[in-house]
Amino acid sequence: GNGGNIPLNNYEMLIKIDPSRLKVTDLQGKPGVAYVLKGTPGLDDILQVQYGTGTYDNFDIQQNDNAKDATWYNSTTEALDSGSGPINKVRLITKPGKSLPVGADNIMFGVNVAALNNPINTVIPSVMAVRADEVNSGNWQMSNYDPINHNRNLGDRVFITEVLSRIQKDTEPSGIKTSEVNKEVTFKITPTLTTDSRYTNVTTVDNVTVTDTLPKGLTYIQGSGSLEPDSVVKNQDGTTTIQWTLINVNINAPIEPILYKTIVDFNVKNATVLENKTVIST
Repeated sequence: GNGGNIPLNNYEMLIKIDPSRLKVTDLQGKPGVAYVLKGTPGLDDILQVQYGTGTYDNFDIQQNDNAKDATWYNSTTEALDSGSGPINKVRLITKPGKSLPVGADNIMFGVNVAALNNPINTVIPSVMAVRADEVNSGNWQMSNYDPINHNRNLGDRVFITEVLSRIQKDTEPSGIKTSEVNKEVTFKITPTLTTDSRYTNVTTVDNVTVTDTLPKGLTYIQGSGSLEPDSVVKNQDGTTTIQWTLINVNINAPIEPILYKTIVDFNVKNATVLENKTVIST
């Protein structure tokens, strides 16, 4: 994004994907569109997304690709109909006559992909590059992502697992966004475990751990859980860690939601945002 003090011309963000292991895939109900763009209001009026095709012989080529000679298409449909190969790069650029304004510093750009038939425990990196005329003399800032240790900058990864665990959290009733001090707020956690039976015969998971971290300002009400937690720990920073362990959980089957109550502490100031974080692991 643009956190500086001048507009950025010819801004470009480039995401590079190995099409032998990941397939750029349209969003459900949006043919030709395989990206999500969120953040600073008005980005859709300033930026556009295009797709390029080809393959990479190795990770070094993928990482160092600046797409200098790429042909760009305005939809996945156009790209694939070109017959020039699978989609291996997606770019976010300023529209003609537009620049990225000062204050457009929150750009969340993601490409929708589906994993191809990779072995379990495969880690598949994708990498990014970014440039603008006014930054670094207009040169590309390339990824230095480490494909061995899977760290460093301008990269991300897909981890292939037998079982995909997800967690959904809401209030009960749904949609409560505000509360008063000394008032109860009930949360509902819904775990899911899914797998593709074409690739594995796993049907249950021995142990599923659900960890919920309450922010400072929310207090867990002891005994309020529909499932009693294994532990409730008040941390030194004022947060509270609540943990449940689910035993012998069936995959691709409904899991009973976990409900519990909290109370908003009396000393929480008006307009305070209390963010409740939940993680599921297997």
